[in-house]
Amino acid sequence: MLEIPGFEMQSKLGAGGMAEVWKARQVSLDRTVAIKILSAQFSQESEDVKRFQQEAQAAAKLKHSGIVQVYDANAIGGTYYFVMEYVAGYTAGEWLRRKGMIPEKDALLVVECVADALAYAWDTARVVHCDIKPDNIMIDADGSVKVTDLGLARTISAMSAHGLTEEVLGTPAYMAPEQARGETGLDFRADIYSLGATLYHMLTGKLLFQGNPDEQVMEMQVSHTVPDPIEVNPSLSKAVSWLLEKMLAKDRADRYESWQALRADVARVRSGMMPLGRLGPKSASTVTRSSKRTVATVPRTKRPNPITVASQRTERAVPLWVFLLVVGIAALLVAGLFKILEGQMYGPGQHAPGVVNTPQVQPPVQPVQPHDPGAVNEQYKAMFETARQWVQDNPGQYDDAIARYRMVMKKAVGTQYEVMAAKAIRDLANDRALELERTAEQIRKRTESIEKENGPAAAAAYLENYGGPFRADTQRMRSEEARACRARHDAAESAKVEKTKREEGRYTAALDAIADAIMDPGVESGRGIAMNAMNDPALAGRSHVFAAIKKVFDDAGDMDNRILNSFAAQKGDTVTVMLNNNTTKTIVVDAVGDGLVTGTLRMGTTAFVTVRFGLKDLAVRERLQRMGGDTDPAVGLVKGQMALAAKAYDKAAKYFEVLPPEIRDRLMVRIARIEGAAAVPASVAPEAVSTGDTNAASPSSTKPPTR
Repeated sequence: MLEIPGFEMQSKLGAGGMAEVWKARQVSLDRTVAIKILSAQFSQESEDVKRFQQEAQAAAKLKHSGIVQVYDANAIGGTYYFVMEYVAGYTAGEWLRRKGMIPEKDALLVVECVADALAYAWDTARVVHCDIKPDNIMIDADGSVKVTDLGLARTISAMSAHGLTEEVLGTPAYMAPEQARGETGLDFRADIYSLGATLYHMLTGKLLFQGNPDEQVMEMQVSHTVPDPIEVNPSLSKAVSWLLEKMLAKDRADRYESWQALRADVARVRSGMMPLGRLGPKSASTVTRSSKRTVATVPRTKRPNPITVASQRTERAVPLWVFLLVVGIAALLVAGLFKILEGQMYGPGQHAPGVVNTPQVQPPVQPVQPHDPGAVNEQYKAMFETARQWVQDNPGQYDDAIARYRMVMKKAVGTQYEVMAAKAIRDLANDRALELERTAEQIRKRTESIEKENGPAAAAAYLENYGGPFRADTQRMRSEEARACRARHDAAESAKVEKTKREEGRYTAALDAIADAIMDPGVESGRGIAMNAMNDPALAGRSHVFAAIKKVFDDAGDMDNRILNSFAAQKGDTVTVMLNNNTTKTIVVDAVGDGLVTGTLRMGTTAFVTVRFGLKDLAVRERLQRMGGDTDPAVGLVKGQMALAAKAYDKAAKYFEVLPPEIRDRLMVRIARIEGAAAVPASVAPEAVSTGDTNAASPSSTKPPTR
């Protein structure tokens, strides 16, 4: 047994393939807790321990009466453990193993409580449990239902990435198809499937694909089916079979779109009503669709209820002797009337033409069968039951359902079935109104999601092309929302255009200012403008342009050091240096420092003199040669500015060709204006301002570099 500091281990509560659970006392708080000790198969890297603790701490923040609270999580010697709330009860799995099956009402209550807890976990922290099953559902001593192992759910992704066994990823008989396929990006609909598998197990006593090896069960979750629960347990309601068919849809898109929608249907089924919403195709679920819930049920003979008895009393049959007396009197009256009329037309003793005066023998009076109210009531009852069965088999078809009940009302006037049909219509109208409201809210949420992800134009298109339930009823609402989306789109586009114009204006102004600074030589001022523009939030999308220009200025500003470094590279060599007094000196370079070059000048065969000179002492040509090749943008900038100072504009244009295009093009325009020409042809730079060979920075040790 693992010893955990601060806890007194008391008794072992249970064990499984991946963990064992102990009852313990937390000494510091003197409270009873449950400690779940995970198997030592988990990775022992320190980074894994840190991730485990962080994710478990996040799970500990989930505060819900239906979730077993996680107090702490840690690792000792490579073994992970959770400290959790102690629940003094039993699991739904133990209940199921004891009873074989759980009554429908009780099972639905468990599912409703679990759905409430998982909805909170998903809405609050986007937690997917990934291992919902009866053994992870606790029934407390007071009857409350709690979900356990939600702390473990947060660590699944981290653990599976390090080659752990598949036990932490779920239990095959309860896995959603996408989970069995090993897909990433699982969401709450995987838990809805697992909860459906749990409900199927509780109602039928059968696991999904029971009796098959785990690996085969995972494959069967993807493509096979199980019998309709009503076939396994005929005492179940049809409504719960419809509920399970949707919960266990193979494609998660065919399952419930939210925990709230599932909870609403569970509540309906618990109340004896059918679930709402549309199902996928008949073959789209793990649960097959039996004819026992799609064919109308033959009404059973029942004891008459008070309503029926009252109705029958008002339609009590007339006694037979009274009926025969009335019929006889009516016959005599008709015969007498006929005789009177005949005598008036033809006179006494005469008869109508063609009528033979023979004695008339009256046939025996046949008694007419009296009206049977019981048979009529059975007819209306059959009509009502047929309508009700159609409604159950076609959930969500509100308009057709109401029309069928209206037909019953029209036929069964004055009976209890007219009253029952009217009530059914009111209930359907209420359900329809609620479903319409829910659908409208779903449309609004979907619109918000689309607008957030793809913009208001896409949201407007969704509203305008909506083809789902209540399309006609939501037309006005959708039209108004679509107009609002279009208006937001137009406003955003206008703002974007205005913003682009403003940014373009700032961008152009900054480039023009830099070009003006170059034309009126000021490397430092141009660099400052580029740096300000680079850090301007309004020009964030163009910061790379100004960063490139700033680098050219930075390199140009460092040109003096580059020239001095060219002498440092020739230390110990004999070089000929051109000075600005039109003289040359051949020296041996001794040192470079403090902005000066120190060398030894031979004054004869035996005399030597130490000479020093700085950058200002060098001839222009010497400095140009030591800058570097003309393809270097910094060299091009410095030489171009020197050419501008000498009013050699065509040469300046040639040097500026190596600058970033955004600034180069502006400089060309300015040079062309100065020269009064539309374009500046590139020509060969004269010897006075050209470096020629790109190796000029490393002149010969015996003579000055030449072109």
